[in-house]
Amino acid sequence: MARLAALTLMRQAELRTLERDMVHLDQGLLLLPKTKTVPRAVVLGDEAVTLLKQQMWGLPADARYVFANPGTGHPYSRVHVTRVWRTAARAAGLRNFTFHDLRHHGATVAVNEGASDRVLMALGGWTTPKQIARYGFAAGGTLRAMANKIAGGLQATLH
Repeated sequence: MARLAALTLMRQAELRTLERDMVHLDQGLLLLPKTKTVPRAVVLGDEAVTLLKQQMWGLPADARYVFANPGTGHPYSRVHVTRVWRTAARAAGLRNFTFHDLRHHGATVAVNEGASDRVLMALGGWTTPKQIARYGFAAGGTLRAMANKIAGGLQATLH
């Protein structure tokens, strides 16, 4: 669930309550009828499709939710997912790194791979550029590469 959150920029609640009929792997899409903002389609990359195929392969035929508690068939609670995430994050040496930070991390990776504001808005389901300003940040390597491009461009204009 955590890897899928970073790959898709989905919120924990969207993943916890993801229903089988929202998943369209043949089209590489998740159709979310209800989100924090507006209904949206989540475009899936190859790795996300593979993760979902693996997750859904083991589900009972009558399972409604993709990530369900096997004992109840209902989605895991927010508290349970947060507790499991916190334990895993701490074991990995990540302090104060929340499940929601996966959304920020995925957006930051997208920015540093060259995603435009429009693409980032579509990926994360944000409706204004102001919203994405809180999520995607240019990392040092990206800034350094751009600084070197500027230097190269300046050198070319001085000759």
